[in-house]
Amino acid sequence: MNAAREIAGRLDLPLALLQDLSGPKIRVRRMKGDQPVELKDGATIRIGTDLSVEGRRSGSPATYEPLPRDLLPGTGCCSTTATWS
Repeated sequence: MNAAREIAGRLDLPLALLQDLSGPKIRVRRMKGDQPVELKDGATIRIGTDLSVEGRRSGSPATYEPLPRDLLPGTGCCSTTATWS
């Protein structure tokens, strides 16, 4: 951005910068036994907000507490192909 501003200044041209800011970070908690979980196409997993629960293949808690309130059925979440139901 500094380089663009510098060049625009030298050329005496206006400059507008647009930045794509990321949304909330939705992180799942540690999986039981620190084992990785492979998500398969079409699989159903549950994502909750009770952080005392260990994650497993069937689901995991997420660190984003407003998740159940913010997502509506059919809303994309956590993946470009997943939808919330």
